[in-house]
Amino acid sequence: MAPRKPRILVTNDDGIQACGLRALVAELVKQDGLFEISVCAPSGERSAQSHAITLGQHLTCKPWDMGDNVHEAYAVDGTPADTVMLALNSPLFQPTTKGEFDAVVSGINRGDNCGLHVIYSGTVGAAREAACKGIPAIA
Repeated sequence: MAPRKPRILVTNDDGIQACGLRALVAELVKQDGLFEISVCAPSGERSAQSHAITLGQHLTCKPWDMGDNVHEAYAVDGTPADTVMLALNSPLFQPTTKGEFDAVVSGINRGDNCGLHVIYSGTVGAAREAACKGIPAIA
């Protein structure tokens, strides 16, 4: 039996159609099938949301085509932290995947995330949400 590929969740705060997210996914899938890539990202721009989560309203989630080499992808009408919470805690990813995510990669961000910007950054907030759940993450 072949060993399980590491499962990587990719997200961002610039939205699922952002050039940085697409570039990141393209580089990860070029690694000769080394990873199982899943994407769960906001449906649109959600910069400067920090670690905000959506309360008091339902989130909608739509399947998204990210290409043949991406295991699954969804656009969520919530914050970057919402997308990570959804991917890690909902049954959305469970029927088609094998176990927990091994890492979360958040980005590539359109702007910089340095200095005080990390306090406001939704990209960093998404990675922080994963880290709070015990999943290694980078923004």
